[in-house]
Amino acid sequence: MNDLFTNREPWIGLAGLFLFLLIYAVLTVTIVNKKKKTASAGRLASIYMALKTARILLYSGAVLVYVSVVKIEVKRFVLAAVIMYLVYLLLDTLFLTATEKRLKKR
Repeated sequence: MNDLFTNREPWIGLAGLFLFLLIYAVLTVTIVNKKKKTASAGRLASIYMALKTARILLYSGAVLVYVSVVKIEVKRFVLAAVIMYLVYLLLDTLFLTATEKRLKKR
């Protein structure tokens, strides 16, 4: 039975982490869009940084829970999770840069 799930479980966990990042991105955009009308630029940056800090803590916690509970192909899972997070971070940075440029033009 254990051999049946050896190759699938890390990808199920990664799908869960991807879903977490997707939901978190949507919530971040929603919160920032609501706050940008009333908050100053400094306050908006503080909110965004607080959200980024919360995201990395929650993501790290989810990875640690997976590693401690499942214990199957841990190195592969952690490597894939780190790569996925770095890609997400790159896309998040590009989105933030594009948003800031658009706000400055207005």
